[in-house]
Amino acid sequence: FAKLVVADSGTMTMEAAVLGTPVIRSNSFIARDAGVMREFGEKYGLILNIADPKEAIDRAIELVQRPGLKQEWKAKRERYLKDKIDMDLFMAWLIGGYPESFRKLRENPGIQRMFRQPIALRG
Repeated sequence: FAKLVVADSGTMTMEAAVLGTPVIRSNSFIARDAGVMREFGEKYGLILNIADPKEAIDRAIELVQRPGLKQEWKAKRERYLKDKIDMDLFMAWLIGGYPESFRKLRENPGIQRMFRQPIALRG
C-alpha cells in the first residue's frame, strides 16, 4: 500500500518495483549498477536511481504530489511483466518434458517466449 519507496537497498527497491510501487534508490553504488538493476531503471523506468541524497529527497517530494502516480507505475510494471516469461510454467514444461524439452530449448532458445502470460491472467 506504499505510495513511494525511497531506499538504498537493491533488494527492497526491486521488490517494490515488481509490485508497481514507485521507487527512488539512492546510494554511492549507482554508477556501477549492472544487469537487472539497470534494466529496472533505464529500460522500464520502475526505479529512479539518484546518487545525490538531496536530489533524491526533492524528487520524492515531487513524486508523492503527482496525481496518478500509482497508475503510472502500474503501467510501467505491466510493460515489464509483458516482456518476461512465467517461470512456473516454463520450469514445469522443462522438467516435465525432460529430456525432449531440453533438446528443443537448446535448438530454439526463443521457444521460451511461448511462456509469456497474458496480463489478464496475472495476479
